[in-house]
Amino acid sequence: MSNAIENSEFVFLCMSDAYKQSGYCKMEAYYALERQCCIIPLVMKSQYRPDGWLGIVVTGRMRIDFPKYGFEDAYNKLMIEIDRNRREKKKDSYLHHHDIPATTTPSNISVKEDKVIEKLVFQAKSDHCLPSNIEQWTTDDTQQFLIKQQLENFLPICSRMNGTRLVQLYKMCMKNSPVMFQSLNNQFAMMNIEKKKSIIEIIEYFQFLDDLKPFVPISYEKTEVVGAGSTVWVFKCRLFCNGKLDEKRI
Repeated sequence: MSNAIENSEFVFLCMSDAYKQSGYCKMEAYYALERQCCIIPLVMKSQYRPDGWLGIVVTGRMRIDFPKYGFEDAYNKLMIEIDRNRREKKKDSYLHHHDIPATTTPSNISVKEDKVIEKLVFQAKSDHCLPSNIEQWTTDDTQQFLIKQQLENFLPICSRMNGTRLVQLYKMCMKNSPVMFQSLNNQFAMMNIEKKKSIIEIIEYFQFLDDLKPFVPISYEKTEVVGAGSTVWVFKCRLFCNGKLDEKRI
């Protein structure tokens, strides 16, 4: 399978519950991400919404919904998406090998310039109030959180995530930190518009987790009761009030 990924122009992710639960599919998807392959997600189950690791991998990518559109229409949309990606690849290759003329008319402004303008949308709002419950965060709340915490490098990856998905990302990072660090770096490299920086530094990754931790509502840990011969669950509730973290055990 690794040879197939390495020699493929496109990698299709046929998304379903079975696909998400497969360890082999997860490794293959991460490998395709690491190779910076052109990934196109295909929805194979009616009203399927990817979450967890699969939701992170397909964030920001055009999804082709076969149950919704039917095979013929979905196939046509897939062909259009393939053609669009090929044209984008050729255009990026052309811009990389040719200098942009100094006398550029508005109609000939490069795609690269347009994308830089789009990035300027992410601006701090001094009067923005962040909800204490992260599950109520909108995508705008996520953007403001990242900007105020000076985590702008995470904007290309997380700007379209609401609070619920941000918590999912946090839990995935805590469960398998090395793999997620690599995965986030792969996505950052693909989505980084200005190409001035190609990686997220490890200190930035740790800061992201540390700054997000106080907002994660509940965590739990398994604890053995000494001498009792039984196992109990200790629930730890995190309350973020007035800038201070207060942990209570229940």
